[in-house]
Amino acid sequence: MQCYIIFQPGYVYGALEKAIAVLIIACPCALGLATPTSVMVGSGRASQLGLLFKEGRFLELLGETSIVALDKTGTITKGEPRVTDIYVKHIRENAFLEVVGAVENTQPTL
Repeated sequence: MQCYIIFQPGYVYGALEKAIAVLIIACPCALGLATPTSVMVGSGRASQLGLLFKEGRFLELLGETSIVALDKTGTITKGEPRVTDIYVKHIRENAFLEVVGAVENTQPTL
């Protein structure tokens, strides 16, 4: 890695990539330790930020997530639930908000 950095300065990412490839080929058990370690560190960091994951696999799935939808209870809030963005397919945002407002103003029937 040292030679790579000396002879091709500015390509630290490439040097690191090659070093990791050599480690994985030389000792595949390192990869087996890296995944649980990264999940543990990620869960710890999320915990510091106030996020709790039931299992590590949910943290791994979060990387593939593009949209998060929350329910009315506001489980992911700071105690002040509020709508930040609305994404509705096949209807204008204003029309959707009119429907939501009408539903909110109705009394529940038993």
